[in-house]
Formats: sequence, C-alpha cells, structure tokens
Amino acid sequence: MKSVFRLSVTNPVLVHMITIAAIVLGSYALINMPRELERDMSFNWALIWVGYPGVSPEEMEKLVAKPIEDEIADVDKIESMTSTAAEGFAGISVKFDQNISRDEFDKLYQDLRTELDKTQNLPEDANDPWLMKLESNTMTPVVDVVIAGDFPEKERRELADALQDELESVEGVLEVDMIGERDREIWVEVDPDRLDRYSLTLQQVVSALAAKNMNVPAGELKIGRLEYLLRTVGEFDSIDQIQNVIVQQIPGGGKIRVRDVAQIRDTYEEASVIRRLNGNPAITLSVSKQGDGSTIQIVDTVRTIVEKYRAHQLPTGAEIILINDSSNQIRDSLGKLQYNALFGVVLVLLVLYLFMGLRNAIFVAIGIPLTLLMTFALMGVANESINSMSLFGLVLVLGIIVDDAIIVMENVFRHMQAGDSPIQAAINGGYEVAGPVITASLTTAAIFLPLALLPGIVGKFMKII
Repeated sequence: MKSVFRLSVTNPVLVHMITIAAIVLGSYALINMPRELERDMSFNWALIWVGYPGVSPEEMEKLVAKPIEDEIADVDKIESMTSTAAEGFAGISVKFDQNISRDEFDKLYQDLRTELDKTQNLPEDANDPWLMKLESNTMTPVVDVVIAGDFPEKERRELADALQDELESVEGVLEVDMIGERDREIWVEVDPDRLDRYSLTLQQVVSALAAKNMNVPAGELKIGRLEYLLRTVGEFDSIDQIQNVIVQQIPGGGKIRVRDVAQIRDTYEEASVIRRLNGNPAITLSVSKQGDGSTIQIVDTVRTIVEKYRAHQLPTGAEIILINDSSNQIRDSLGKLQYNALFGVVLVLLVLYLFMGLRNAIFVAIGIPLTLLMTFALMGVANESINSMSLFGLVLVLGIIVDDAIIVMENVFRHMQAGDSPIQAAINGGYEVAGPVITASLTTAAIFLPLALLPGIVGKFMKII
C-alpha cells in the first residue's frame, strides 16, 4: 500500500495525466449523458390489449383472452399471466422472470410477439391484438402538450395532427400519444319513408355506396425492367360525392341519388375521453421518450416547436401550453447537486483555511469536483444516465469524499509539523490512515450493497446507488 503513495508522489507527470484524463472524460460524459427523471429500465413485463366492441365480459374471456393465453403459454421464462375481461375489451398482463437481463427479455418479447401473431382463432370482428413492453420510459411521459381554445373542432384536430407529426420526428422521442381527440365520421341517415316512396331497400343504398368507395389492388404493370403495382382508388373525398352517388336508375332517364333518400352529416364519434383546459375543449399530446433519450433536450426541442406554432400557425382563439414537464424536476435535482457540491467546496475551504492554511484547504477542495468527474466518466462507460437515483447517490457520496479528504490531509499536515518533508509527509501520512479510510468507505458501501442485490424491480431501482 505504501508503494502506491510513493508512486503517486514521486511521479507527478503520471498524476497530472490521470487528472487531465479524468477532467476531459468526465466533462465529456457529463455533457453527453442523458438526463431523465427515472432510470431507464425494463420491468420484464408485457401487456396485451384486444378490443371487440359490444361483446360481454364472458364472451371476451372465452373468445379472446383464453385463446391468446393458450397460444403464448409456451414462451419461456413466463412467471404468470393475469387476464382482465370487460365489455368490449380484454387485457392480458404477462410477467416474465424478474432476474433475467434486458437483452434476454427483449428476445423473449419478440418470441411473445411471434406467438401472438400466430393466434388464428380470434373472432374476425375483433381488433388486432396490441402488444407493448412495460418500461420506465413508457410509464411517465416527459411532457404533455395541450391544444385548447374556443375554435372549431376540425381546426383543433388538424392542428393536433400537424403538431403530433412534428413532435414524433424529434430525436429521442419514442411516441406521441393523442388523448381527447375524436375521429371524423360521416353519417348517412336513411329516411325509411323515402325508401318506401321509391321502392328501395336499405341494402341497395349500402351496396351503391360500397361500390363507389373502393381502394383495391389492380395488378401489376411491367415496362422493361421496371415493375409497377397498380391500385384502383375510388374513395370519397367530399360530402357532395356521397350525396351524388346513384342508388337506382329510373326508366326514362331519371336517377335516384343518395341525397334523395338520406341525410348526410359530417360529424365526429362520441367522445370516450373528454379533456378541457380553462373550460375549453382540449386535445393532449403526451410525449414519451426512447430509453437513451435526454429528457431535458427533448423538452427544450418540444418547447421550441410549440413557440414556433404560437408565433405563426395558431387559429384565432387557440392556445398551446406545456404541462407535466418532468424536465423541471430534473433541472431542480441537478441544481441541488451543484449547490451541495459548491457549498461543500466553500465549507471545506473555510474550515481547513482556519486550521491548516489556504494551500492545504485548496488540495482538499479540488478533490470534490475531481471525484465527481471521475464518477461521471465511469457512469458514461456503463451507459448510465443522470436521474433521481444517481443524483441521490452523488449527493450522498459528497459527504464521504469530504470526510476522507480531511482525514488524509490532516494527517499529512501533522507529519509536516513534526518535521517531515512535504514528500515524506504525503507518503507517511497517507499510508497511516489509508486502512481506516478505505474500511470506513467499504462499510458505507456495504450498507447499500444489499439494496442493489435485491431481486426484481426494487433491486433495479437501487442498483445505480
């Protein structure tokens, strides 16, 4: 152990090179490290949803949930499956072994998707199964963008669609979920009395509309080495096209059109979720990030996009605001870390200056930012992020850094007062207290080590400390 102190003291160039490397690598890692509220991790959990409108819970369990459970039961490492059946809806929660690695879970997740795609005995009218991972970055959006105001719903939806497309292109964004919107619907309300007057049936109206509203493959066209896929597109573009569809030709040249037997309404579906802001209807765009995305950078980019819309593209009466901004909490935590580090440096300088002089105080104070930078460098190598748990660990360790540095520096100062040269004092003073200092640090680490070894989700959260 003594040779380590002698090597450090007698080779200043080596120490300076290590210090410079720590500063450069630590600063680079700090600048580029993702900043997020919670550590990005997978809970080894998958969720499956299937919609089947109008079907009772008993039928949902029999026709949807049970066939899916039987199909995915052979996937490895599944600990349990929990199914929930409600009217028109079935959900299946698939819990995998909590001790497997993220890479292994990703492979099992793909196996689960493959088995789910093989499910062939679901009702034809049921919606396709929807599968998602349960991960920390999908549970809490980084920010919500709310579009509200007293202006037409059509313009509100168009504005939300345009803003959603732009937000989804932001680097680091996983998805932008739209909440509170209503899909446009065209209602053809047929009058039974008019049908009787023209001796028509409802099916004739339906068939006439279906024949004019098509988008079907039309084969292939080869020209030289080029091959083109053709489609016959005949979908409706306007209300007038629907109204003018011919239902029946009348002998003598007359025509019975849809407008003669039905009323056309351009409306929206019934709302399943109602959002309001300050009493006005609203649509929320909930922004979720990718695992390696930086919350602060994403929110800053979202804010820039929103400011652009506010300046140039908002209809009269519309407003866009940001709520549930998780970057504020991250900025606050980073600010507290900076404050604690700065306060620690100032306090160490003041106390040690009073008892051991300014030079020794500076030596100890330098150790605080240098140790933090070395920690950031190691966090960058381990692909960790700055989050609430890592910040807690960093704030906790600041006190340990100061205590150990003061103990070593005080013993070196004592040797210098006893007549040792600065070099000999550094070697002997550091060597004498190395054992107690290391033991004290290991004791503190041993207190938290069992938390990192806990199985399941709790262990994943505590590991970073």
